[in-house]
Amino acid sequence: MSSVTSAGFLVGIFLLAFLYASVGQGGASGFLALMSFLDLPAGATRTTALAMSLLVGGLAFFLYWRAGFLAWRWLGWLLVGSVPGSIVGALTPVNNLYYRGLLGVVLLASGLQLILPKAEMVWMRRWIGLPRRWKLTLVGALAGYLGGLVGVGGGILLGPFFLFAGWRSARQTAALTAPFIVANAGTALITMLLQGYAPVVGWQWWLLVAGLGGFMGAYLGSRWFSDRVVRVVLSVILLGAGIRLLLLVLPYFI
Repeated sequence: MSSVTSAGFLVGIFLLAFLYASVGQGGASGFLALMSFLDLPAGATRTTALAMSLLVGGLAFFLYWRAGFLAWRWLGWLLVGSVPGSIVGALTPVNNLYYRGLLGVVLLASGLQLILPKAEMVWMRRWIGLPRRWKLTLVGALAGYLGGLVGVGGGILLGPFFLFAGWRSARQTAALTAPFIVANAGTALITMLLQGYAPVVGWQWWLLVAGLGGFMGAYLGSRWFSDRVVRVVLSVILLGAGIRLLLLVLPYFI
C-alpha cells in the first residue's frame, strides 16, 4: 500500500476534516501540514489541499446553514471585501519568512486566548464597537488579503476576530467562516488549475475520506456541540496552525 493510500494517512485526513469542519473551517493548513511528510511537489499539494478544503468547507457551510446559524447579510458584506482582497494578497510580494513567523505568533496568542475563561477581549469590543456594513467589508478584505498573502484560509483569521469582538457566538461564527472559506478556496483552486497544477495521484481517495470526516464533524458541530466545545476545538486548531508556522521558520533563525 502506497503512502498516499495507507490507513494511517487516511485516518489523519479523516480526523483533520472532522475537527476543522466541526468549527466551520476548511482545513487547508492542516492538510498541507500532513502532506509535508510525503515527498510531493508543492504545487500538487496546494491544489489537493484546496480541493479538500473546498469540500470540507462546503459541507460545513451546508450543515451550519441548515441548522439555522448563518446570517446571509453578514456573509454578503464579508465576501464583497474578501474575494478581491484574497486576489490582491496572492499577487503581493512579501518576505514569507518573517510574515509566517508573525502570523504564527498571532495564531498562538489567539488560540490561547480562546481557551481562557471569558475569552472575549473587552477592550477590543469597546474599540471596534457594533458591527456595521463597512466594518464587515473591511474585516473581510483584511482576512482575505492576509490569507492570500501567506497561503492559509482566511477563515482561520476571521473566526477569532468575530469571537474576540463579541459580534457572533461560536457556532454563528462557524456558519460565517465556512462559506467564506468556500469562496476563497474555490477562487484559489481555479487559479491553481489554470496554472497547470494538478492534484496528487490518488487524491480521489483523500477527497472521499475528507468528505466523510467533514460531514460527521460539521453535523456534530452544528447540532450537538455547545459553543464552549466549538471554542475549544477552534483554539486547538489555531494553536496547531501557529506552531506549524513557527516550526517552518525557526530553522532559519537558529
